[in-house]
This record gives sequence, structure tokens and C-alpha cells, in this order.
Amino acid sequence: MSDDTPLVELHEVIQLAMGWEGYHLWRFTANGREYGHAYGEDLTSEAHETILSDLNLRPRQRFLYDYDFGDYWQHEIRVEKTLEPGPRKSYPTCIGGKRACPLEDCGGPWTYQELLHLAGSPFGDYERRQAREILGRSFDPEAFDRRRVNALLKELARR
Repeated sequence: MSDDTPLVELHEVIQLAMGWEGYHLWRFTANGREYGHAYGEDLTSEAHETILSDLNLRPRQRFLYDYDFGDYWQHEIRVEKTLEPGPRKSYPTCIGGKRACPLEDCGGPWTYQELLHLAGSPFGDYERRQAREILGRSFDPEAFDRRRVNALLKELARR
């Protein structure tokens, strides 16, 4: 990510990388301040106006991204390091990942884990079928496609 990225755009990048639609409330929490859509309030102007460099984050420092306060997805984001932009590089760029992202509205982290457990269970045929129907027949929890994410990120950067 570029350090001049507004927080609202970082939210969009996370949504894209997760494969989510972005229709729930969300917020970033950094250095004791909150930015974003939270608790039915309108999007704060700070989420549009605040850029990553305004947060004064140091390498290895963490901040939070919460999404969908019903399912309560909480992401801890860590600044790995800061680099000069590379020539002919497109930003933002996904440099790696593991496993498929949970489905939006699947019930949150605990329900998602239960769905994965039931979908792979040799017992409980009815529960296994139900879990696979919710997840989708072709859903592979081990799959991650960095190229696809980067193609979507390039498309987002063109907008």
C-alpha cells in the first residue's frame, strides 16, 4: 500500500482481497482513534481524509480493522516495513496469502470454523450437506489465488 492511501480506500482493498461486498459497518482503530462506519453513524470524514501516513505507524506496529459488527470480523493489520515505490510496480499489491477467505455473512469466525468442520466431517450426513450447501459445492478452504487478487487490485487502481 502507498502511504498516501486514504483509509476508505484501504477498506475497499481489504474487501476486495476478502471477496466481500462491503455492505456492513466497518472501522479502523489506530493509536486510540476510530475511523470509518461505526454503530449506524455516517462515514466519518476522517476515513476519507486520513491517509495511512497520518497514522504515524512504525514498522511492526499493529492496528485493527473491524467489519460486520454482527458477525464481528476483526483483522489485525501490521506494518511490516516501509519501502520506496518500485519502478513499474502497481500498488496496492498482494504479496502472499493462505487459504480461502470466509464467506461474507456466514456467521463470523466461530460459525465459519464450524461450517468447515461439518463440511469435512465423516459423520452427520445431513449437517455435512447443509454446510457444503452454505459454503458452495466447489468451495475449497485451502485455495488462495494471489494472481486473481492482484488482477482485482489492478482493476481497483484504475477506477
